[in-house]
Amino acid sequence: MKSLAPIRINREKYYQLKDLAKSVFAGCRHIAADGTPIYFPDASGHYAGCRTRDFCYMIEGAGELLPAQEILAGIDFLLAGQREDGIIPCCGPLDVSDAPSIPLPDMGAPLPDMGADDNAWTRPE
Repeated sequence: MKSLAPIRINREKYYQLKDLAKSVFAGCRHIAADGTPIYFPDASGHYAGCRTRDFCYMIEGAGELLPAQEILAGIDFLLAGQREDGIIPCCGPLDVSDAPSIPLPDMGAPLPDMGADDNAWTRPE
């Protein structure tokens, strides 16, 4: 895996950025119906639900800012949605009391033909 070369940053700016990231993560945190702490992709609520890819990005980019127990619980939460055909869903079920009501795709439905349409959630009628 390639990674970017580290950049030099003023210590004060580093801690300001770290504090800002913690604040954003706090806004992303929600509690699923089963009591699992889950993280939405943004703190504004525009992307309600725990997205597998974005959660992985959070862990990779700033995992030290999240409690290790919550990271493990979030991974278990997403893995619990694995289908019988082995596919891990793109997102965990949206079942939290404080989330906006946004419809998510049927997690048990067949995957769309990604080559036929750029929008993974659009299914032909």
